[in-house]
Amino acid sequence: MATLDVLNKRFGRDTLHLGSAGITRRWRTLSENRTPRYTTNWDELPKVSSK
Repeated sequence: MATLDVLNKRFGRDTLHLGSAGITRRWRTLSENRTPRYTTNWDELPKVSSK
């Protein structure tokens, strides 16, 4: 526990925690920024050129 406390103090709160404590995700996918057909319509894919 002392090692966990030292590392969390050095690198920020909740950097390390016990696996039995569980985790809560503070992030989520921003799917509203993605088009609904981003891989289903070849005409809508960006074109890349090497020139």
